[in-house]
Amino acid sequence: MDVFEQILGLYIETDIHLHYEERLDKLELLRREFVEKFPIKNFRHMSIDDYVVGKKNETGEESFCYWLETRLMELGKIKGGTTADKKFGVYYGFTKYDNQKKYRTIKKWDGELDPNKAFDRIKDEIHRLIKAGQARNYDLIDENKISPMFKGKILATYFPKDYLTIFSDKHLDYFLEVLPIKYDISKPIRMIDKQRLLLDFKDTNLIMADWSNDQFSKFLYTVYNPRNNIDQENRSRKLNVEFIDFEYLGKKKAKVKTNAGKQDFVEIGKKNQKVGLLGERIVYSNEVKKLKRIGRTDLATKVDHVSLKDDSLGYDILSYDLDGTEIHIEVKSTTAPPRDIHFYITDNELRKTLGSENHFIYLVYSVKTQSPKIHVLDKATLTEENLEPLNYRVRLDAKMKQV
Repeated sequence: MDVFEQILGLYIETDIHLHYEERLDKLELLRREFVEKFPIKNFRHMSIDDYVVGKKNETGEESFCYWLETRLMELGKIKGGTTADKKFGVYYGFTKYDNQKKYRTIKKWDGELDPNKAFDRIKDEIHRLIKAGQARNYDLIDENKISPMFKGKILATYFPKDYLTIFSDKHLDYFLEVLPIKYDISKPIRMIDKQRLLLDFKDTNLIMADWSNDQFSKFLYTVYNPRNNIDQENRSRKLNVEFIDFEYLGKKKAKVKTNAGKQDFVEIGKKNQKVGLLGERIVYSNEVKKLKRIGRTDLATKVDHVSLKDDSLGYDILSYDLDGTEIHIEVKSTTAPPRDIHFYITDNELRKTLGSENHFIYLVYSVKTQSPKIHVLDKATLTEENLEPLNYRVRLDAKMKQV
């Protein structure tokens, strides 16, 4: 069982998961109330008071923006992050320099800051967004001018089976980083495509496939809380990969650790998986780039991150030489800079490495930087002198005694 399956198995036994249906029923009733209150067919006839935050309409009812930001907060948070004028395009209230309450907008929607003209343009843009959402036209969704968080909340509220209730680009990056999902980290990825990668991952898992998209989001925020763990850099980044050589100086003496105390091995496993996936994605992206650079796009399209589908193969990345010969790459990753060589290897990985000329071990250092370093290990170092047995398997043929 890999780390993710172990984590998923623990999660489905929690009260959060076991009582999810109660939460879902309540939120679904609230979502339907919103959709009935603001039906798609009537959207272009909406008044500005039916839309803006900061003011109720003539009948005292809460607005479209208030519902999405506050009443439906449990179906994806968009509160904070930016000001109301940038998020919604138009709002009713005051500013830091003007305490008069009035309708306000930004030049993005009207050069003369006319809130009514701006609102007409915003309505048209939201109408186009909803049409694109219905058609699952991801290019039109990406091009739509509605602010990213608000755009995501509208889509997930009207079409909960098609869109994810995660609206932060950094949170999407983080979830892609920690989950075993195949993608090229050297290329920028649109927000809508990040959502699709996560949803495809959910739908191909036997347990999660039957979950609602909101249930999947709840799982992600419960188990992999980005608010506690997120790094500031964007994971879709330009990589400057460098291959390095080492002079092997012999076996390094191990430091003896004492008083380690009780350890959370699931949490340790999550962190190790995160680092491991980063290294594998660096190698995957670099192999694709290498083959494209030498004019073998046909081979670049066949490079595969195979360990995401089958971790019993004894390697992580399937790549190719210039002549089309397969290369099997086992990746070992660390956040540390290149100082020495220290990694764990399974018996299966060791046998596959020593048993094939086309099987290599890539040691990836500084995986969280834009300039990771890769060392291709000399397989001659994999001798008994340098290998330490850490685990033993006990196998006995037995039968139960008759009482």
